[in-house]
Amino acid sequence: MQSFLEQVADDLAQKYAQDISKFCILMPTKRSGLVFRNILEKKGFAQIPFIYAIDDFVPLVLNTSYTGQVTLLLELYDTFRSLEPLTTLDKFSAWGYVLLKDFDQIDRNLIDAKELFTNLYDIQNIKRWGLQEHQITIKMGRYFKLWENLHQTYIAFQEKLKAQKQGYAGMLYRQLAEEVEKYLMESKRYKHFVFIGFNALSKSEELIFKKLWDAKKADIYWDSDDYYMMPDDENKTGMFLLQYKNSWIGKKNWKTQGRALLEDTKTMLTISTPNAALQGKIANQLLKNWQFDPQGTEKTVIVLADENILVSVLYALDAQYKGLNITMGVSLKSSALFALIDTFFDLHQYTKKLKENDKWIKKLSYKFIIKIAGHIFLRSYENRYLAQTEGAGKSFLQAIINYINKNSHFFMTPEELLNLEQLPEFCQNYEEEELKQLQEVATSLKPLFELLFKGWKNAPELLFKLENLIQLIRPEEEIEKEYFAQFELIIQDLKNTLNGLKTQKPALYRQMNSRNFKIFLYQAIRQEIIAFDSDRESPLQIMGIAETKALDFDNVIVLSVNEDTLPKNKKLNSFIPLDIARHYELPTYVEQDAMVSYNFHRLLQRAKKIAMVYVNPSNTYGASEKSRFIHQIENDLLKKNPYINYENLKSRFKQITQDFTPELKIEKNKKNKAKIIDLLRAGISPAHINTYVKCSLKFYFTQIAELKDTYILDEALGADKFGTIIHEILEEMFRRIAERNKGYVNKEDLEAELPLIEEVVTEKFKKGEYANYSLTGENYITKEIAAEFIKRFLEAQIKEIEQAGMPFEIIVLENVESTEERPIEGKKPKIASYFFMDIEGKNTKVSIAGIIDRIDRIGNETRIIDYKTGLVKESDLKLKNEDLDDLIDDGEIDKLRQLWIYKYILAKKIVEKGYIDLGKHTIENTEKITAGIYSLRDNEKMLLKLDDNTKKDDKKILSNDDLKEFVEFSEIYLSKIINNMLSNQPFEKTDDVEICQYCTFRDICGR
Repeated sequence: MQSFLEQVADDLAQKYAQDISKFCILMPTKRSGLVFRNILEKKGFAQIPFIYAIDDFVPLVLNTSYTGQVTLLLELYDTFRSLEPLTTLDKFSAWGYVLLKDFDQIDRNLIDAKELFTNLYDIQNIKRWGLQEHQITIKMGRYFKLWENLHQTYIAFQEKLKAQKQGYAGMLYRQLAEEVEKYLMESKRYKHFVFIGFNALSKSEELIFKKLWDAKKADIYWDSDDYYMMPDDENKTGMFLLQYKNSWIGKKNWKTQGRALLEDTKTMLTISTPNAALQGKIANQLLKNWQFDPQGTEKTVIVLADENILVSVLYALDAQYKGLNITMGVSLKSSALFALIDTFFDLHQYTKKLKENDKWIKKLSYKFIIKIAGHIFLRSYENRYLAQTEGAGKSFLQAIINYINKNSHFFMTPEELLNLEQLPEFCQNYEEEELKQLQEVATSLKPLFELLFKGWKNAPELLFKLENLIQLIRPEEEIEKEYFAQFELIIQDLKNTLNGLKTQKPALYRQMNSRNFKIFLYQAIRQEIIAFDSDRESPLQIMGIAETKALDFDNVIVLSVNEDTLPKNKKLNSFIPLDIARHYELPTYVEQDAMVSYNFHRLLQRAKKIAMVYVNPSNTYGASEKSRFIHQIENDLLKKNPYINYENLKSRFKQITQDFTPELKIEKNKKNKAKIIDLLRAGISPAHINTYVKCSLKFYFTQIAELKDTYILDEALGADKFGTIIHEILEEMFRRIAERNKGYVNKEDLEAELPLIEEVVTEKFKKGEYANYSLTGENYITKEIAAEFIKRFLEAQIKEIEQAGMPFEIIVLENVESTEERPIEGKKPKIASYFFMDIEGKNTKVSIAGIIDRIDRIGNETRIIDYKTGLVKESDLKLKNEDLDDLIDDGEIDKLRQLWIYKYILAKKIVEKGYIDLGKHTIENTEKITAGIYSLRDNEKMLLKLDDNTKKDDKKILSNDDLKEFVEFSEIYLSKIINNMLSNQPFEKTDDVEICQYCTFRDICGR
């Protein structure tokens, strides 16, 4: 089937015998103009006419150019301020672009501005009907003054632009429409005009077309189909074309209306996907299924209704498809460059000011430092330096992130960041050679850090920073280069504007502070659309929906066919209310939907294979209901065209089988078994054993591969730090009492501590690793909960002493004798016991070691105590007889297993000598040994003790008072656990996916 543009070319050749050298061909887009030029050349036209996209033609024929958005906004502000002097630049810039857009629409659609603004002013006046003068505040008066000044602003603004030979698009379109005779009909350059492939015309465009048409100076080719051109049909796709056909064009003169949508054989697919990012993979698979040949003659297009998925689509395509052509307008706001600029401004906006030595110091937030250090452009910049040096080198950017996370530095000064590699706290983490490498990399990054982390005094200095920043980090990828080039144009426009203001309007220049500069920069970025459009032809195209105008393809893949994307959501950002806009026939969301509907259906007209991909409704990006256009096809088009082969599919993706899959297993070999044996000899802890039983793969990562947990810094104190803080406060509190009373803690001691709890907890939060945490918001609540937990626990301890009728004696805290000074961090001693077992034919010493929160004595009972800030139930510490083997392989009884092993460690030492010396205290074998947990979340239950219904010869096993029998039993089951560790059973992930939720290694193992 001939394409629409080929039909037009044949009609022109037949009508004008190819003598069209002085014709002016006007097209909706640059790409359609390029394609039409190639068609004319292939068809052997002797001379090629002038071919323009209409947006390029209008300023060209008027011998002017479109004025930049920043310049327009400043000129508009200067105009408005002459009428309302109290208006400041920063407040005006918040709504100035909206006013500019309204002016543009008013002119494009030839609206009587005076009448419109008078109506708007009258509507506002109704709002103050009945208000007395004294009831109208200054703010209200300025509001009504705004509406009163709109028309005067419009007139003065137009006059100013004309005097300076400047103009915005609507203004130029209006000028050309009102002076068609002067610029077009009397033109010596253009003999005849041809308009091809247009749909929704603004009133100024319609007037231009109509005047030339009436004067027989133009041919107009409309691309339409009977499907949506039925009179009185509810389908709005042909809304505009029907108006033109039934009014000034006339049915007899209407050209190129076919029946392709109603009669052609087509294959149509709708494909749902759970995630917007997967759409590129679907497009890639469709190209394979359709056996698309990149060197063939079939034309294929991937249409992106959502421009933001461009990069993900490009990465998803196989190498054989990479020679495609991109033709679409992409917002600069969706680029990685804007993400960096936005973070840069956030870094300097959300700072913390502290007074040190009578001087205010600005500190930068860790959130944005980490975000910048991890940005792809900075990583690429660093990698380019590392590639030039010998060896792989070390990433200083990653070292910054590690340093901040490890040391909980929530705020840092620019000076600290610029000299980080010299700080002792940083240097102590690295060996000499490694530190030297990092310092060399840091030196190479200094110019970049100066630009990013140091502040600025004024807008020109900020402009200088941005100019130099983009020069330094300019990427090598072609797409990103386009973003950088466009950003440079915006910066240059701002620079020229600032320079012009400085000399011509110094008062306005002084208002351009850093805040206003940012507002103008962001407004310019929002308005800026980067046009990816090359001059070459390609069988495969990636296009936006608007860029497909007048073009035909054999195969069409449309992505993001969702409501609020295709068509866009109903947003009306305007000073003109909807009912007024309708009265003056200004375009509203109804007209916008009709325009998009036409572009969509026209794209399907001559296509043979069509696939429409939408994202399933969910809370992920790009997800909403599937587009109404799909519903229209399913409920209308399919009934009218029986030759459409239609399928509704769901996307499914095969999981690639690699080393890291959900079935990841690590086989045990001599090397990793040897590491386990080394650990057994050095001292294996209850935590190690619990990790192995819960998830042997995690045990491998932590103890064999020695991977470190990735700690992500958070300003909110997490559950881990919350628990640590409470443990430390209780240890310090009981140690202080024990030192006074030679180890004893009585009721009066605890009652004396109760009034001090708030102060003690607050002081704890101000020291050491917690000092950097702000005691506001969530952290304040955490502090209050910590104080409440400790208060309730002390009250429970008092109650326990009252019930026992005696104080308790603390023997050790964190393995240190209760009356001794607590050792420095990281040097806590371990209590260890050992036994011998056969390992690979050798009698091997196995050491079991641990750090016990507290060992105390009350009466004749010695208690091994563990504190838990989480909820612990009595059932968690009980084991039934038939469940004895659960000690070996049940990951859910970790609390019980921990207490059992703690009891074993102590009992073994007592059995060996008949007693154990723990500092100044001695525990005899005649004492009853129990183990239990204090659940700080639920103090009502006192100490929850290790208990069981397990019996051997009518004696309990886990809570057996006969320590010798308990030790014998324990070593049997410990041996079974160790044999499991050293068996040939591979390290593999747990079946309990709940415990994977907060695991550091879930991404490695595929969970």
